[in-house]
Amino acid sequence: MRFVLALGNNQFEERLAAMARVLVTHDRSSSDGRGQFHDYFRRLSQVPEGLNQGFLVGSLDLVARRSDNRYVIVDYKTDQLPGDDRPFADDKLFASMEHEHYPLQAVLYSVALHRHLRQSLRGYDPSEHLGGVGYYYLRVAGDPFAQAGDGFATWRISPEAVVAASIALADVP
Repeated sequence: MRFVLALGNNQFEERLAAMARVLVTHDRSSSDGRGQFHDYFRRLSQVPEGLNQGFLVGSLDLVARRSDNRYVIVDYKTDQLPGDDRPFADDKLFASMEHEHYPLQAVLYSVALHRHLRQSLRGYDPSEHLGGVGYYYLRVAGDPFAQAGDGFATWRISPEAVVAASIALADVP
């Protein structure tokens, strides 16, 4: 799914930081009540510039509707992670995701999906229809040390965080 994500006409040098702050405040995707990438977005909220104005253009590898009518984004990655002993295990995967700024990518993808569904899906409700993001690292296939679950990371971003991020990126509520 290709998308164009409008960032507004007015220059706002702290747009990226504002979006990161709403993730820190609104995402409750982790078992501790904070966001799964809370520390990443806390650090990003200190960045004084970025995503000033204009448009972001991209494409989502896969958007699927699950049987519970939630829409999920799956992004395929070809990254080779270092290490000989389970390089695609959760702890290494999430560290790599932060290093490559995939949590930021996941939020932007989720905002694009949210805006699309808001315009095209009758009765759209973010809390009922947004299902999060999954990252599948293709190189895990054939890894003799991989265990079940290695190479696939999921993030069920809180729907209210996606809506707040969309607004922070110059959307209308």
